[in-house]
Amino acid sequence: METPTTIIKICGITTAKNAQLAIEAGATWLGLIFVPNTPRTVVTSELQAITQLARITGVQLVGVFQNQPIELINGIAESLQLQLVQLHGDEPPEDCQQCLKRVIKVFPLEPFPTAEQILPYQPFLDYVLLDLPKGYPSLPTWETYPVEALQKAMNLPILLAGKLKAETVGAVIRQHRPAGVDVASGVETDVVGEKSAEKMTIFVENVRIVIDPQVSI
Repeated sequence: METPTTIIKICGITTAKNAQLAIEAGATWLGLIFVPNTPRTVVTSELQAITQLARITGVQLVGVFQNQPIELINGIAESLQLQLVQLHGDEPPEDCQQCLKRVIKVFPLEPFPTAEQILPYQPFLDYVLLDLPKGYPSLPTWETYPVEALQKAMNLPILLAGKLKAETVGAVIRQHRPAGVDVASGVETDVVGEKSAEKMTIFVENVRIVIDPQVSI
């Protein structure tokens, strides 16, 4: 089976076991969260094994940070040889500029960000990640967000995250054709941070079948 052109990022990898399962399922990127006191923060003692798996398999590692000092971010990214850094807070464009790795900047979709808000970041970004917020049951779904309008105003690939799971990701990709999708809780067991091999496999398969309808799964 060919590698899909759409990026499949499985985020909130906490252990080498979960990393291995995600890689076997077909993830192209693994997200490691370095935000303290969050339920999906990567286990420090597992980092060496995770990075070794990434080197062997060629999967890309993304470090996820939120309103943390740029010196800390660069130090972790360099020491672990991460390929990308994801800034998930209120970081200014200057922080993106100072990152030593490729940068993903997250913009939550409540309210919907405008191109004018994102354009100051544009010279320093490699990807924009649009994150559909949790805890807002009255909000519209992915199907009603004007992702294409934002895409046309920028010259940056867009990733989509939030409220994605195996049953819905295919429809989202068909409508918006993003550069990639990012999933965490949507591929977990009943235990927060524990990934489900079955859910990850089905998620990846449902991405691939949209990209290439001839793929046999």
